[in-house]
Amino acid sequence: MSFRTGLDNVAAVIAELAESVDAGKLVAAARKSPVVWAQRLGYLLDLTEHQALAEALLPLVKQHAHSARLARSRRGSGAARSRRWKLSANVAVEAEL
Repeated sequence: MSFRTGLDNVAAVIAELAESVDAGKLVAAARKSPVVWAQRLGYLLDLTEHQALAEALLPLVKQHAHSARLARSRRGSGAARSRRWKLSANVAVEAEL
C-alpha cells in the first residue's frame, strides 16, 4: 500500500477532470479567487500534462502573484523553485497520469 499526500490526490483528480474544463471559465473563476490558488493549480496542471489550461492561468499569475509555497503547512526553505509559477515546490507530488 502506498501513502498518498493530499496534493497527490488533488493531482489525480486534476488529471481525471482537466479535459472537461473550459479554460475561459477556469480563468474567470481564478480571477475571483486568491492568486495563490491559481499558482498551485497551474503548477499541478503542468505536472499532470495539461499545458493548455496551465497556459490560460499564467498571465494572471505573472501579473499578480508573489512567491508562495505549494504546501502551506510545510516550510519552503531549501525546496525546489518553480519560477514559472512563483512557487516553492516544498513537497513532492506524484501525479498518476
